[in-house]
Amino acid sequence: MKILFLLIMTACLDKPVGSLNIEEEEVKPVIESTTTTLKESDDSDEDHGEPGEDAPPSESAPIVFEVSNPNIELNLNEEVMIPFSLKALETFPGGSVNISLENSFDDIEVSLDKASIELSANESKEVTLRIKTKDMSPSFKNEKVKLLASISSNSNNETRFEFNLTVEATLIIGVLSDAVPHDYNVKDKICLREHSGEGVRIIYKNMTMDFGQDGRGPCMHTDPPLRHCTTSTGRLKPGEEYIQERVKASSGKVDSTFYNHFESGDTVGRKIYFNLDAGDEKGLCTE
Repeated sequence: MKILFLLIMTACLDKPVGSLNIEEEEVKPVIESTTTTLKESDDSDEDHGEPGEDAPPSESAPIVFEVSNPNIELNLNEEVMIPFSLKALETFPGGSVNISLENSFDDIEVSLDKASIELSANESKEVTLRIKTKDMSPSFKNEKVKLLASISSNSNNETRFEFNLTVEATLIIGVLSDAVPHDYNVKDKICLREHSGEGVRIIYKNMTMDFGQDGRGPCMHTDPPLRHCTTSTGRLKPGEEYIQERVKASSGKVDSTFYNHFESGDTVGRKIYFNLDAGDEKGLCTE
């Protein structure tokens, strides 16, 4: 059955890495999309209740998701808030609509700010999807975040929508102030799981507005498998990045320190642990 998805162009606010927020900017033309039957029948008795008894067929609810760009991309240790709307069509009789997530991910927080909303015919209401990655989150491309909207008075009357989630194996470590020791956007101890393929990339970034304008910004001291900054030319001005080579699984379980080479008061035991197995972070890194 065909359902109209009204796509609304959105833009990211200029916020520090680790906190992204998507808000409405302009309305794009309506794009017609198709949706599959929302609860496919299954031949197993386990799903049907009594043996030989068919489950009630699901129906497409007179509700549509109004969504901005359905593609979401995050680095490690980032958070995004994505507003979307549920709109009741003219044939909707009015009442409560339940909203839920149908899947979850290891070491990634996914939640909705509402579990249900009240709608009348031709009415729209906004719901916010929150996704937060962690240091130990896995990386992947185009995994589905599945949303379900169902009419409370008839649980078989449903509509589904899927976001495409990509998590990049990249961690941005940002200096937030020139206070001593410096403030960072990460914990002092960072635990990263093994990322297959190209491995994980560390990027150091000066996220301040003025630290280093005089040429005396932070120069990131580190050790193998990461590359120490060049002390003569590597001091970061506001907004500048120092991009490291990727640390691959073949490097094994290794660790590296990080702090401002030119500020002895910043050496407070900061460390990154690479290629950990799930559970290894306990005792090494605290939330």
